[in-house]
Amino acid sequence: MKNKRILFIYTSFSSFVNTDYMILSEHYHITKYKFESSKKIFKMTSEQIKLKIFLLTNIWKYDLIYCWFADYHSFLPILFAKIFRKKSFLVLGGYDVAYIPEIRYGSFSNPLRAFCTRFSIKNVYKNIAVSHYVSNEIKNKIAIPNINVVYPGVDIEKFKILKHEKKKIILTVASVNIKKQIQLKGVDFFREVALKMPEYKFIIVGISDGMKKYLEPIPENVQVIGYIKHEKLLNFYKKAKVYCQFSMVESFGLALCESMLCCCVGVVNKVGALPEVLGDTGFYLDDKNIPNAVNLINLALNEDDNLGEKAKKRVIENFSYGKRKKRLYDLVGN
Repeated sequence: MKNKRILFIYTSFSSFVNTDYMILSEHYHITKYKFESSKKIFKMTSEQIKLKIFLLTNIWKYDLIYCWFADYHSFLPILFAKIFRKKSFLVLGGYDVAYIPEIRYGSFSNPLRAFCTRFSIKNVYKNIAVSHYVSNEIKNKIAIPNINVVYPGVDIEKFKILKHEKKKIILTVASVNIKKQIQLKGVDFFREVALKMPEYKFIIVGISDGMKKYLEPIPENVQVIGYIKHEKLLNFYKKAKVYCQFSMVESFGLALCESMLCCCVGVVNKVGALPEVLGDTGFYLDDKNIPNAVNLINLALNEDDNLGEKAKKRVIENFSYGKRKKRLYDLVGN
């Protein structure tokens, strides 16, 4: 199997992308190709030309193309794979099928982007969605019969050695580098809830220095932390009793998953794939109502350890690295 060669195309080497790269590298020869996405027309055109030249001169070397996200960067690879009769695989992670007009979020918020996304999804050999939510969103927008749902893999082994030191801390994790992500990830709402619960400590992890000003004045009971390495993030998971995810949409919910592995009790918006992850191991906010959020967090804080243990078990049984590994081999190998 190692003789097979894969062209692995991505725009950002996130933890999701790295997981698939590591899995496929065990059985295949992988060539990584990073498409430098940009809002500037000249830069984007330049990247498309570079990609086209690369494909014209190198596509013959590869047995298949594996691409993360449907977007500008997936159009040419899927087109060339179709022309040269190569198998192609497209991982759909959420942004590519989302449309939130009030903050101009998602590939379908831009006509050209939407065209590239539709073409890629309709012409790829196999689509791989990270959740049933993403799969359903695709089917609502594009008439395609079959989509393979493969949940992202969580490395369970990293969490086995952790000893939980639970305190009455409420945590949320969100990678926020631009203003719209504050609203998208519900960090602004999290701050408002914290104002109503001054007796408890709230922690926000992942806010870049330039974005902290949009949360000012920061309440005394709220700690805002920038990007930290995963090893340090685990320390926050193991101490927090409650994990909140008040996003407008989530295609999966990796941070929620990791918090559950550390026996946190989840309080989440009932949107996207969050119910698929949390199941019956936490609490759901049906709308962004601050009194309701306060009530649910109080309930979560007063839960015994059994609910947190149940959450951990759910992740181990449903979202392990091993499960994704097996499913990807089944799909790519056939």
